[in-house]
Amino acid sequence: MLVVLLLVSASAAFESPASAAPPETASPEPDDAEPDDAELKAQAKLEVGAAIAAFEIGDYALALVHFEAAMALRPVAKLHYNIAVCHQRLALQSEEAEQRTRHREQAIDSYNQYLALNPDADDRLEVAGIVRELGGRPVINTPIKPVFERSDEPPPDAEAAQDDEPPPDALDGQLEAPKPLPLPHHGRFGVLLGTGIGSSLLTNRDIAARGLFLLDLHGGGFVGRKRSFLLAAQTTIYTGAALRSDRLSLWALHLGLIGLQQWVVANQRVELGLGGVVGLASQSITQGANAAPPLCSVNKNTQVAGRNGGEFAARFELAVLVGERRRGMFMVMLQPTFDVFGRPKGGENCLPGQSPWDALAVTERWQFLLFAGAGYSLRF
Repeated sequence: MLVVLLLVSASAAFESPASAAPPETASPEPDDAEPDDAELKAQAKLEVGAAIAAFEIGDYALALVHFEAAMALRPVAKLHYNIAVCHQRLALQSEEAEQRTRHREQAIDSYNQYLALNPDADDRLEVAGIVRELGGRPVINTPIKPVFERSDEPPPDAEAAQDDEPPPDALDGQLEAPKPLPLPHHGRFGVLLGTGIGSSLLTNRDIAARGLFLLDLHGGGFVGRKRSFLLAAQTTIYTGAALRSDRLSLWALHLGLIGLQQWVVANQRVELGLGGVVGLASQSITQGANAAPPLCSVNKNTQVAGRNGGEFAARFELAVLVGERRRGMFMVMLQPTFDVFGRPKGGENCLPGQSPWDALAVTERWQFLLFAGAGYSLRF
């Protein structure tokens, strides 16, 4: 809505008689030049109207053509702003990296031209912030105000100029600059620490794994037209939270692929993610140094039991975006996981058809796990 208001204001700039033609004292041109100026003003007004119509239906390329045509007919500082907005929207829509970079650079240039031509604009700091969001360096040429006036009254010619010469882009009111959408980042790396629980482990007296401790590492890229879908490789290592030498210990590994749809809300400060994980799962039970060896065991050094299978999980994320360009993410994660295993091999001194997992009263072919964690991710 703010962008549309700005576009309408730019159109109003051409309708203002005060800003349409320079005052007589500043223009030595003959009287027969006035019809030409009025004709240019009318043509520029038509171009701005066509640009507004194209912008409202999302045709930013066509809106850019009409805004540039209006700029060629009658330069107005606010038109630089509108041209920059069009380039910014085109950068967000472009699927090719080269086009995104080109439109982003042109948006930076147009915003800076607006700042250079309008150094005292009330919105100059907000526009400068947009330039920084786009990765540029804003140009703010705020003139220095004299501390001591030479005279209480301005010279007569200066007073006349103040009364007769409104700026060519005078508007009825100052408009707020719209805040840009986050840049389409290439990907992210993240590290999370967390806890979890597992079925058939909460009440197990032989394995010290009533609670789990996990380390989650992931990294990948954003795909899709809006670069809002994350595809990332994930490595999760988890073990029993209480490592006791007189008990058996659980060690496990997940190697998976994360698919996560992300939404940025709350004025580009909060990100919500919903997706899933598919991968490989491996678990191993080892014997503590002071633990009594179980009767049924695979008997491989300190390993008592082992199994491999697949991981299927849902993943929910909530993140707060930080930094000037929203590159940092402080996030929390919830991941309910269902592991499916193949039938493990039997061990020594086991009953017929029995595996070490059965002997330890752990479900042999599947396990439900619930993980929760918090950490930090860096966008790039």
